[in-house]
Amino acid sequence: MEKQVGPSGPKTPARGLATLALLKANFDSKQDHIGMFLPFVLDAIGHLSSNDFTSAEIGAEIQARHGLAIPTHTLGTLLHRATKKHGIRREGGRYFRETDFAWPDVTDKRRQIEAEHNDVARSLVAFADASGLKGLSEDDALGLVFQFLADNHVAMVLDASPGAALIEIDGRRTTPLGRKESRIVARFVLDGYQNNPHIAACLQKMLEGFILQNALFLRDISAAPQRFSNLTVFLDTGMIFEAIGLEGKAAATATREVLDLLRDTGAHLAVFEETLYEVKRILKVYEIHLATADGIASLRSTELTRYVVTHNMTPADIRQIVSLLERQVRDLVISIREFPKRDLRYTLGEEDLTQRIMRPTDTPLHPRVTHDVDCIAAVLTLRRGHVAQSLDDVRAVFATRTGLLVKNIREWFVAEGQAGLAPVIHHIALSSAAWLKRPASAPKLKLHELVALCGAALAPSWKLWGRFLSHLRKLQEDGTIVSDEMVAIIASQMTDTLLSEIDEDIEPDSATIEEVVQRVKADYRGAEESRVKQVEAQFEEQLSTARTAVKAAEAQGLQEAERRRKLELHIIGKSRRWGSILSWTIFVPTAVIVVAGSTALVPELLPSDNWVWQGAGAGIVGVASLVTIIRLFWGGNLSDWRTRLARLMERRFRRYFGLEPE
Repeated sequence: MEKQVGPSGPKTPARGLATLALLKANFDSKQDHIGMFLPFVLDAIGHLSSNDFTSAEIGAEIQARHGLAIPTHTLGTLLHRATKKHGIRREGGRYFRETDFAWPDVTDKRRQIEAEHNDVARSLVAFADASGLKGLSEDDALGLVFQFLADNHVAMVLDASPGAALIEIDGRRTTPLGRKESRIVARFVLDGYQNNPHIAACLQKMLEGFILQNALFLRDISAAPQRFSNLTVFLDTGMIFEAIGLEGKAAATATREVLDLLRDTGAHLAVFEETLYEVKRILKVYEIHLATADGIASLRSTELTRYVVTHNMTPADIRQIVSLLERQVRDLVISIREFPKRDLRYTLGEEDLTQRIMRPTDTPLHPRVTHDVDCIAAVLTLRRGHVAQSLDDVRAVFATRTGLLVKNIREWFVAEGQAGLAPVIHHIALSSAAWLKRPASAPKLKLHELVALCGAALAPSWKLWGRFLSHLRKLQEDGTIVSDEMVAIIASQMTDTLLSEIDEDIEPDSATIEEVVQRVKADYRGAEESRVKQVEAQFEEQLSTARTAVKAAEAQGLQEAERRRKLELHIIGKSRRWGSILSWTIFVPTAVIVVAGSTALVPELLPSDNWVWQGAGAGIVGVASLVTIIRLFWGGNLSDWRTRLARLMERRFRRYFGLEPE
């Protein structure tokens, strides 16, 4: 399966891919966009059989050894640099090789890179075999990789859509991969990106080398500045959806890196108000359709649809996105512009453009058609007739990811007799032009773009998606599935995966589609059972936690009650003790005073001067008084008073320790 791709026309895919990786290595060594090709020129000169040659002869040798078809003007520049290095001299229209010059040899580097690529090839052969594509050789596998990169990134040269039906460069043609092969390579790239850093790194070098190779065809690349001096990029609706994250993480990552790179290289980012209105109009359609199962089933199979449905978004979610749209756009440092006042001197034939970009089901007043025509007219008005040959001084350009729109507008622009860059550019071409200026600002950009393109390549075609929906509706009519099941099948991420494995080169029958439905249903039911078990496990865990907490609270309550009871007993004991102490403190002095007073009164009351008689009388009175006081304390009013005193002190202690309110 040897394929010759574009102008490079490698004799073998391995040689072409190794050349791309060598280009990337040369560029990483700080050589400029022309200088990175010089090692290949010097290598070819050093291996010529003759010491004299023409530019055509060395060009043929470079293509034979490295698979590079260098344009005449670029080859002339490279040979001029070689003369400055004193490796060659020019006389009479021919070049002469200096015999004492140390000619570089890239053979060892090429062998090292080819060994890495052979690892990739072996991995792809095994992957393809497991995916149903049997009998690939390692060279076939590298051919698939080479062609896949060409299909998706040769747009840098063409300023057209990647993956077009037929690509023509420099008079030579190549047909892109079939859908089955393209999907296998796409899955292989995604698997490598996610699980194998070595394969991902090799693919990145190949891809970036491809973009660097395409720099050969930019006539002003050696003089191109590192920044855009006067460029405003107006973004189409699709790029806005990608930038705000409504078409998946991979697309959002790549698009935001492109926007950052464009700002780093001096470009101004903008979006027309009408484009944001178009975004809101599309989202309004989703808001309406997401309200019902039939509405969800009627949505077209697009990246936006798959994201919205698989993330179970509701009409309320869509309304929130619409309300925050302008803020999200400004957060991305994208200015919002009004259309300039239309000037018919610059807008060219709008009626012809309208007819060219209409789909068979469209009318001239279809919102998509009028939006695209108005945006192109606005860009041409902003240019005001200025003709530019490069993006560095084009003033304004409309960036879109729709390859067919780019093709139709470019053809219309040429048919109108216009020269220079068309008012529209594919976003891959735009990002590649910016990356060539400052690749260090976005080291992973091209790989992330490739990952996003792989995700899109794995999406089922509209034809297959339509057949799939028709089959689901028939099952619903037969009562085999209900509307909720149909929505669940549509929303399943497994649906896209299984449909992408169908070989659309062979018309799929109902049995094939039914197998997809049954596998998705089984996966969906398995997922539901898993979710039920997970919820039950979570409930049991929460119940166990609650029981443990209740037991802990009960134990803590018992401990608190015990502590409170002990404190109360302690307070009661203390209050009784201090009440007793205070009562005795009052009783003893009182008793002494009463007994002493009573005794002192006896000599006054007894007339006898006999001291014995008086002493006996005082003793009898003292004892009687003491007995009376004791009786009063223990059994009468004094006893009650002592008890009340103890209770009073107990209440004071309880309030002090917080056992009862103030």
